[in-house]
Amino acid sequence: MSLIHEIREQADVLERVLLARPDVEQVAEAIRRHGVRRVVVAARGSSRHAALLGAWWWPLLAGVSVETVPLSLFTLYEALVPLDDALVLGVSQSGRSPDVVRALEVARAQNALTLAITNDATSPLAVVADHLLDLQAGEERAVAATKTYTAQLLLIAMLGAALAENEALWRDLAQVPSLVADVLQREDEMTALAERYRFMARCFVLGRGLVFGTAAEWALKLQELTYVQAQAFSIADFQHGPKAMLERDVPVFVLAPRGKAWESAHAFVRYLVQETDADVLVVSNVSETAALAHRAINLPDVPEHLAPFPAIVLAQLFTYALTRTRHLDTEQPRFLSKVTETF
Repeated sequence: MSLIHEIREQADVLERVLLARPDVEQVAEAIRRHGVRRVVVAARGSSRHAALLGAWWWPLLAGVSVETVPLSLFTLYEALVPLDDALVLGVSQSGRSPDVVRALEVARAQNALTLAITNDATSPLAVVADHLLDLQAGEERAVAATKTYTAQLLLIAMLGAALAENEALWRDLAQVPSLVADVLQREDEMTALAERYRFMARCFVLGRGLVFGTAAEWALKLQELTYVQAQAFSIADFQHGPKAMLERDVPVFVLAPRGKAWESAHAFVRYLVQETDADVLVVSNVSETAALAHRAINLPDVPEHLAPFPAIVLAQLFTYALTRTRHLDTEQPRFLSKVTETF
């Protein structure tokens, strides 16, 4: 098993995740019974990026606020953070990061409701949680998370649909495996595109709203696999100072799917093309935006809330191809290990 095989597995993995609907509905009912008023996320890396979807979905769909508490408060500083009215959600592929586990331990001591989303049902995180949603993604051997990331993303979206008791959303989510299967057919396209960026040393990855987590995850994949100095920003935040870092020919990758955030994304793409010397690549399902940029990755024509799924799989394929083009190790990036234990 290799990284590309795990990328290719994702449509099948996501089909399995959808079978967890009864478990997700049970967790949603427990959240309602417990009188949860907010969700506190404990996660790092790719898992945190997946949880960012919940930070948008759950307030919009179910009126539940979502926040992230710095995990060092629980471990290094041993601060007393009030959690009694919260669901504390621990998201971790391995379930073995001590700081994520500690957050759930502190929450349980305050009688808060706890939920683990992990790929190991026997892990410390799974054991400490009141409720468990098992990714069932199968063993992931490559260091870079791919199938576990999209499985986390789908479970978090499913929990939002269950909390909102929204059947239309469930029908939308049922399309996700086929959407992913379709974009997985575009390996050759992503390989050709990656060749253009063979010598890229740094780049910016921008998104807003429902696709900001996707931008953050794409930047992380570029960092850990290609060693490119990739920085992710909200399109809005980027304009409050960071855009001063723009330089001639430095690539800017912009996620701009159709939806609420599209107009501001399109306007900023126009600014980048007309007012700077940046190399602009957009990921969009709006032809007007694709035509404006120097290069484009065409997204399937899906609603904004489904865009994170095909977008990140295309980004994975692009990053894998770029890693190969640069003759780097796709399975074992330097200095990294599959399980990262932070305290």
